[in-house]
Amino acid sequence: MAMRYILTEEFNLKHTLECGQFFRWKNINDVYYVHNRDAFFNVYQEGAKLFYEGADGNFIKRFFSLDENLPHIINTFNKDKYISEAVRLYRGLRIIRQDPWECTVSFILSAASNIPRITKNLEDISRLFGKKVSLNGVSSYSIPAPGAIRDEKRMRENKLGFRSKFIVAAEEMALDGILDRIKGMPYREAEELIMTIPGIAEKVADCILLFSYGYMETFPVDTWIRKIMTELYFDGKKVPDKKIREFATKYFGRYVGYAQEYLYIYTRNHWDRIRELRGRQFNSVEPAVFSNVAAGRL
Repeated sequence: MAMRYILTEEFNLKHTLECGQFFRWKNINDVYYVHNRDAFFNVYQEGAKLFYEGADGNFIKRFFSLDENLPHIINTFNKDKYISEAVRLYRGLRIIRQDPWECTVSFILSAASNIPRITKNLEDISRLFGKKVSLNGVSSYSIPAPGAIRDEKRMRENKLGFRSKFIVAAEEMALDGILDRIKGMPYREAEELIMTIPGIAEKVADCILLFSYGYMETFPVDTWIRKIMTELYFDGKKVPDKKIREFATKYFGRYVGYAQEYLYIYTRNHWDRIRELRGRQFNSVEPAVFSNVAAGRL
């Protein structure tokens, strides 16, 4: 398939792929090779032109959520100078529409881990159980479909550790149709259902629902989000994750999941700078925000 391009607005390929929501990509000479289940394609960006090869244009648009009105989405949550700074630095970041099974495997592997290790674990599972594909001399292995793994011992031998048993359990439940049943459910019901899969707690459940099912009302709280939220919105005071989620949902609104991703990449790449700018010399992002938090109105 020859290289083609589509015109994009408000899209940044680098920020979208490298922000931590998706792990199955390689950057080779500024061309990204992307693998999502059976789709293996390459893509690069020159200004408003997004060049791609190995996939259909409609798939590319859907995968990168290019059909969404990003300026409108940003306007709904761009409420203070800190989120505005995150948007300024990473504008064009869009939430990818991932395959639910691959996303489930990815975020089960994310427990007590980091991005390089998650990426390696996914590559190990793919190499052990998936199919090899190639494009322009670049090879990759597909994430195996449910039913193709079922070998906890082999995964443990390849240093996948305690997560191995969770992957096998998730595979069995996926074969029973749990991931298909989630589609169209109200958010809280979907969250409760996916958390019945062993190894999936609230944060992992919310990541899967946000990044593969499009539940924009989710706000996954991990180490980085906990740090930025307590620093900027709770005056550095330790608060339960539940309170962080409740505040974020009410404060940022219906696209709180997008706000989460902008805050996440901003914090991960600029934490020292954020602390330096804050200086711990003032007590709020906006005084009204903190008074409302203290009063329990947000």
